[in-house]
Amino acid sequence: MNYENEAKIPFRRIKELIGHPETVAVVQQAFATAHGAAQPQALVVEAGAGLGKSHLLSGLDWILASERPDLFLCIARIIDLSDTNARSSNTIQRKIIEGLTYKEDNPKDHRFTPTRIADAFQEYNAKDAELQKQRASLSAAEIIQYQEDLSPLFVQAYKTLAAERTIVLSFDTTESLISLQPDHDLGTVEQSVEQSSAELFYAWIETVLTQLPNTLVIFCGRPVHVDQQSTEIGFNLRPIGRTITTVLQATGLLYGGVNKLQPLDATGVAAYLRAYGETIDDEQQVSQILQQTDGMPLLITCLIEDRHFPQQFQPAPPKDRAEFERQILEFLLNPLRAATDPQHQLFLYALYVLSYARRGLRRDQLKQFLVEFDYTTNPLDGQSWMSDANIEDVLQRMEKMALIKRRPGTYLLYLHDHFYSLIDQSGRASALGMRDEVLGFVINNAEQRLINATARNEKFIALSDLVYYRMIADPARGYRAYLTASYQLLEENEIHSALVLRDELWQWLSIEYHQGLVLGTALTPMEIVRDDAVWLVRYFVSTGGYTTAVAAGTAIQKRYGSLEVHQDDFFTAMLNIRLGSALTLERNVNFGDARSLFSQAIDILSHPAPNDIYLQHHHDVFLAVAYVAAGYLERNLNNYEQANTYYRAALEAYTRYQPPAEEPLPRFELNESVSQLAINMAYSDVQLGNYPRAQRWLDTYIFQNQTKDRPRIELLTIDRQALAYNVRSILQLEKGDLIVAQRSNKMALERARAAVRQRTLGLVRIQQATILYERMKRDGEYDANPLSIFNEAAEIFADEATSLRELHLLWGKYERDYGEYFKTHNDTTAAETHLHSALQHFDQSLVAARKGQSDVSPQPSLQVAEILHNKAFVYRLLDEQDAARQFLTQAETMLANTTMPFYVQLVASSIAYEQAQHARQEGDIATMLEYSMVALARAFAFSTENHNVRAFKRFFERDFGSLDNNQLQQMHDMLKSSGDTFLAYERLPYQRPAPKRWDDAARNSREFIENLILQLYDV
Repeated sequence: MNYENEAKIPFRRIKELIGHPETVAVVQQAFATAHGAAQPQALVVEAGAGLGKSHLLSGLDWILASERPDLFLCIARIIDLSDTNARSSNTIQRKIIEGLTYKEDNPKDHRFTPTRIADAFQEYNAKDAELQKQRASLSAAEIIQYQEDLSPLFVQAYKTLAAERTIVLSFDTTESLISLQPDHDLGTVEQSVEQSSAELFYAWIETVLTQLPNTLVIFCGRPVHVDQQSTEIGFNLRPIGRTITTVLQATGLLYGGVNKLQPLDATGVAAYLRAYGETIDDEQQVSQILQQTDGMPLLITCLIEDRHFPQQFQPAPPKDRAEFERQILEFLLNPLRAATDPQHQLFLYALYVLSYARRGLRRDQLKQFLVEFDYTTNPLDGQSWMSDANIEDVLQRMEKMALIKRRPGTYLLYLHDHFYSLIDQSGRASALGMRDEVLGFVINNAEQRLINATARNEKFIALSDLVYYRMIADPARGYRAYLTASYQLLEENEIHSALVLRDELWQWLSIEYHQGLVLGTALTPMEIVRDDAVWLVRYFVSTGGYTTAVAAGTAIQKRYGSLEVHQDDFFTAMLNIRLGSALTLERNVNFGDARSLFSQAIDILSHPAPNDIYLQHHHDVFLAVAYVAAGYLERNLNNYEQANTYYRAALEAYTRYQPPAEEPLPRFELNESVSQLAINMAYSDVQLGNYPRAQRWLDTYIFQNQTKDRPRIELLTIDRQALAYNVRSILQLEKGDLIVAQRSNKMALERARAAVRQRTLGLVRIQQATILYERMKRDGEYDANPLSIFNEAAEIFADEATSLRELHLLWGKYERDYGEYFKTHNDTTAAETHLHSALQHFDQSLVAARKGQSDVSPQPSLQVAEILHNKAFVYRLLDEQDAARQFLTQAETMLANTTMPFYVQLVASSIAYEQAQHARQEGDIATMLEYSMVALARAFAFSTENHNVRAFKRFFERDFGSLDNNQLQQMHDMLKSSGDTFLAYERLPYQRPAPKRWDDAARNSREFIENLILQLYDV
């Protein structure tokens, strides 16, 4: 075959769109209508495989420019919607920007210079760069918001270009927008949990494309039907989503109806032959070709090549298309029959390489494979029978062949879709023995790209390719790669990417099952379906749709039954973790059910089933996830001892985990998880008063140097850096280092603002308000600055019951103390205003706390008791003693009725102090002394160094300092005669600590108060 004369390139792609004058006319008319219009005109073209859809799009330059050579236009590169990164608004916009840029590949398209594009999209690029920099620190909702903020900047920049030229955008493979997904049969919940990545693209059409002026948009694809019934192919799948035509009709963008490319008729076949340079003998010849090809241009091209290809055994003329397609593979595309023509044989081998490398290969990658695996050498003597220039020439000319597609802007080469089907059906590729070589090559290539990728899009494309090729090579092993990749994407809040990957999985499974996919005994279809159900729950947790996640998880529990029914440990454990997390995070929290789910998951994952390979390999990772979720629940209940027990177990599981050598990539990225775990443990230890251990967690896993000159914290995302500095600030404040705590909080605030993650910013701002509040208490001066911080945090945490409870509790204390400040300064009006505001915030805190109560979970009573005690404090300041006594009694009753986390000692100490204040007001010196000693002893019992201990010492200096010498003498005498009785272990009415711990605490309390009385006594 002649590879030197372009006119003689085999299977060459002709430029003109033959036989479709009506479609050409519609394109030209739509372009004329779009020219100067405020909204785009959208044209839909449908056709079966090989009928010229892609050819239409690639020929727009002559269809449009030849009609109006005087018209200023820009034809952007084709965007293929089957691409991994062609769904979300940002990836589509980025593809359009790149497609509008002139790169010397087709000057007739009149694209814009790189300088002009950079100037137009300057603001957009700056905002996008900011997103990419902060992306790892953002929640899923914040990433989506960032992307939505980018769209107006894109429209603004696009309009400046559209003012200069009429722009043509084109999208191919619209049929890929219809997703095949399992029918989970979840009843009324099913429709609310349906998710398709196509909706990301449709949302972009509805919100962005509608704003683009002076634009023609062409959508090409195969006909699709979304109303077909579910298909049982090992999986009960059904099509999900809208068609592109439906969306365009709804937006008012559709120009006319759907334009369908039909097979060529006799006149079209004759025209195609002439365009190809063929002579036509008679009408019978045209009729015969029409019968052999069904008027399919791609097959006509093959038939022409077949007539000119020298073959030792010329087959008989085919009777019909089916016979001709068999002959194509047996003779025309059989490299073994082209042994006398090395260049043509190389081209044919390259075709079969692409039949496996369905994600495309660049020319240099294709060349690397052919050379590396000796397809360019003579099998008789092992010598190369082609020069490097010959090889390059063959591969370069492949791009102009009709059997090959080149993805615009990517330089990737693909085999035409129709020939994928023919080769798969024939089994020819397997007969050539190339499968393992090609798949090994593309898997290694994807792994290297994943390792080397810096941009997030590049990384995701490499990850998607790797999962896809692993699935082709070994479905069970490939599916395990999918599970890891999907987990990691959701952990990183890359929910759009996770959604795309899920769609790709089901698309691949539906295709492969039709072709006889065998999963083997290690994996069953129902296991994949159940895993997908859990994925849905995890997805909604990631997006903040906690109510939907709870509804879905509950329905899935009912639908798929119990562990005893399915014996699927992985499904049961992961569903428990995800549903438990949703129950913990939902506005109407259910701690009791969540605790039970976490406990079951931990038990299952601690003893993984031996027949589950994936669980055997990675159970420590998922066990750690379960422990972390359980720890977070206990932390929300102030059960910090149990929280830290779970956190330490999680750390041990992470430390034990070793990725199996036989599952090299993708892998779990655990550095950020371990760092977050250390932050959680440090926070819990701060609340437990174990400051040295909290400091060790932060030093060991956060602030110590990873290398000689670089601390670990610099390797973390900026969001996690903010959290680490914030917890360090909390620790420093608890230790009484107000100035140092303020410095750490400032560092946290700088990073939180840079990270722009709202939840982190809210936590840091609350700590900032706490510092201001503590400074106010220290200095005794009114400071209104925390009010704006509280309001900001309330908006951020509007849907988080636990954070709202803590926020309003702190806010109420702030208002209470300012009320007390004004009361001491005889400003009754201001005092009452602040005190009543405090009660409102305590009530809001109470509402949030009670959302977590259930019959199974009594722990929220501790939180309620703490709030009731604070309300009692306010009513005492309002001189409503009966109400104050009533709330104190309610708080004490709660503490007496159930076992509590050890944090109860701090709440009980505050209640005892409040009782001492009532006694002080009533002049009951003995009761005041007793409750004061109990309050301080309770605080010491919790830890020898905590904020209550410091606060009580300061308060007692004030309270005891207000007594006269006679009263102090009475107290001194009572201590001598019955001090031990006041602090007798048996007198504690509820929540007694360990006897030894209490003895030490009681001794510390008595020593401090004895010394204080002696210091205050006026000799």
